[in-house]
Amino acid sequence: MIHISILSFPLILIQFHSMQEIVIKDEFIKLGQLIKLAGIADSGLDAKIFIQDGEVSVNGETETRRGRKLYDGDEVDCFDNHIVVKCIE
Repeated sequence: MIHISILSFPLILIQFHSMQEIVIKDEFIKLGQLIKLAGIADSGLDAKIFIQDGEVSVNGETETRRGRKLYDGDEVDCFDNHIVVKCIE
């Protein structure tokens, strides 16, 4: 995300995100499990709260179901973390 100030000189601020690739062996992983596995939430309760509070998006859309199944190629954003699901079968 780039912001340009309205001052007499341009000021460019770049927001950096942490990106992770999570590799799974099964066909899918549930959203709550992924948030814990990625280290964003310390517990299942924390993951549940983040998801219910609308802090998580899947493929660009806010997701409030912690049981949402994620498949190969799905992208999850939570706070400043970007996670891509990769499946090896």
